[in-house]
Amino acid sequence: MKEVNNHELELKSLVGHVTWVKIESHFDKIIKAEKDVITVRHKKKLMDLNIAVDDTVFKNKLVYNFSYRALTPAEHTLLSKGWRYAINVKKLNSMNVKADLEYLFYCLDRNSLITSNNLTKVKYLLAEFCNKLNNRIESEIPNLSCDEIKAMNTLMNDHTLVITKVDKGNAIAVLNRIDYLDKANAILDDKNLFVLRNRNLTEEREKELIHYLLKLKRGKIITEKQYDLMRPKTGSRTPYVCLFPYVAYFLPKVHKSTLPVRPIISSYDAYNHNTARYLANLLLSSISESDSYLKDSFEFVHRIKQNKSQPGLIFSLDVASLFTNVPLELAITIAIEKIRKYHPSLTIDDNNLRQLFYYCTKRTNFTFDNRNYDQINGVAMGSPLAPILGHLFMTNLELKLKEFRGKKPDIYLRYVDDIFVLLHGTQKDAAALKKYMNSLHPTIKFSIEVQNDNKLPFLDVMVERKDKELITYVYRKPTDTGLYLKWTSNQPRSYKINLLKCLCIRAQRICSTSTLLEQQFQYFRIMFRANGYPNNVINKVIRGVKL
Repeated sequence: MKEVNNHELELKSLVGHVTWVKIESHFDKIIKAEKDVITVRHKKKLMDLNIAVDDTVFKNKLVYNFSYRALTPAEHTLLSKGWRYAINVKKLNSMNVKADLEYLFYCLDRNSLITSNNLTKVKYLLAEFCNKLNNRIESEIPNLSCDEIKAMNTLMNDHTLVITKVDKGNAIAVLNRIDYLDKANAILDDKNLFVLRNRNLTEEREKELIHYLLKLKRGKIITEKQYDLMRPKTGSRTPYVCLFPYVAYFLPKVHKSTLPVRPIISSYDAYNHNTARYLANLLLSSISESDSYLKDSFEFVHRIKQNKSQPGLIFSLDVASLFTNVPLELAITIAIEKIRKYHPSLTIDDNNLRQLFYYCTKRTNFTFDNRNYDQINGVAMGSPLAPILGHLFMTNLELKLKEFRGKKPDIYLRYVDDIFVLLHGTQKDAAALKKYMNSLHPTIKFSIEVQNDNKLPFLDVMVERKDKELITYVYRKPTDTGLYLKWTSNQPRSYKINLLKCLCIRAQRICSTSTLLEQQFQYFRIMFRANGYPNNVINKVIRGVKL
């Protein structure tokens, strides 16, 4: 490249400035003409593969605009591509790449993966990666039109808007920033759950946690390995200091008329994330001890098949905001008991275990709108501990079902906060069970959904009573859009093919009959075709699953 630049400067000095401008203009025209030819050829190939997209098949809106601003057609088309749509990058931020590679090199060196023997090879591989990345980016054809690129820049620079994914369904919502903040602050103003702090406590608490873990290690309460597993990723041994707490964001529930929002507190890279993950792993063994426990939809289908001839009323119970309403002290006490039961040789005593749980729950600080908060009750939805503490608390709560004097369930299955029930009785009996469960704890409240036309959705499964037997097939919520990862998105092709394959295998494991399964395959043919997938790719994947 340096040699080319030298020749360019030499030629420019020989022909003069005016002539050089004409030469540059001529070459620009040649390059543009060649690029146009390549673009036309590329589009023709896409048409030959039937890549054209028919947006009319999508069942629901892909974009919900609740703002005062009318979206242009280009802005709407851009947002309709979905939250996970990856754009082909044409300009590489070399400074960011260098910083990332330097950090990668530092991490390798820190973990003793770089030695004097492989130092040269590692440097060569990193340099080669940079060159390949740059060449790949320069050869990519944009997957956004010029209008869509302009629309993206316009939306990014409009600070009166908030653009976010919705709570349920693969759609995007556009809100006025002031409305978004009002809805978020209405939740954060709950003094029973959140406390406003006057500063960011993350760095201070990170140092406290590291000091506490070092104290446990020096006292031989934890080993070096346990210390490494629990200490913050950016801890005291690194030159990088974690100054960022959890980040809160809010997902609008577009399927509800009042447009409430669901708070999510992201714990990724937070100072206590590794400790929370370590504690969560200790509790994994205790999850399956409950008879009601469901690992996933597949286990639910298996349990239904075992009881498919069981008569009775089917209904579901759902806990309202379980994670934010879990009583922490009780949940932590239960968790410590389970750790003692399944890890009797663990050298960490109860008091220190409780303190570690406090670091991961009661000391959860986060930022929102440049303000700092503490969550003082419940457990952050983005924490590794959230589903496990919620499950353990619910398991403990279910023990009181033995005292229920009404008709007891014949089948009672639970996935975290979703409960499937079958009992020999009427809707009145179901309502009595719900009323009893609502009385078990002041912060835990249940809603109920009873079978309708012999059908009941549970998780992503529809359970239907047909010919006196329970059958199952795939259920999609009313908020489902049918939008998947688009074929033109800048992700590896294998990701897209495996997405379709996994969905087909999932349908195969859920559907009770071949007729129901074929209906799902036909749905995938239509929807993935609408997402731009070639017919030959779709049919090949489905044929492979059928074999």
